[in-house]
Amino acid sequence: MILDSISYAEKYASLSENFAKAFQFMDSCDLHYLEVGKHEVSGDDVYVIIAEDTHNPEHTPTLEAHKVYADIQISLEGSFALGYTPAAECKTIKKEYDEENDYLLYADAEKEIFELTPGNFSILFPQDAHAPHSPKTSVKKAVFKVKL
Repeated sequence: MILDSISYAEKYASLSENFAKAFQFMDSCDLHYLEVGKHEVSGDDVYVIIAEDTHNPEHTPTLEAHKVYADIQISLEGSFALGYTPAAECKTIKKEYDEENDYLLYADAEKEIFELTPGNFSILFPQDAHAPHSPKTSVKKAVFKVKL
């Protein structure tokens, strides 16, 4: 897992060609103005989902992990918390791997929680089980899906 300032994002473009495409798109497009929904960046290799969430007191964070894609998560407006546990430490599968949607769910507890605020981003790899929390207020976020 990586948590860093968006001002250092270009340093992570060297991770792969697909990461480079994602960070180039961030540089060339004001994500704040994209409509909610899925936007293609480079076919199925890189795409971004723009989402708006509001506070839901009944939401229970559930750890998820991926096998094919890494996530780059960015808070565009407002902040939100992400729970984190190394996937290797997760012992209880809540939902088996869904190949079509590239995720599986764990029933394990989060080991850490960090706040994602505007100006920061996180990169979550397949070994990083993560759980989005319901925001305290409304939030607009971008989630890049980057094929590994």
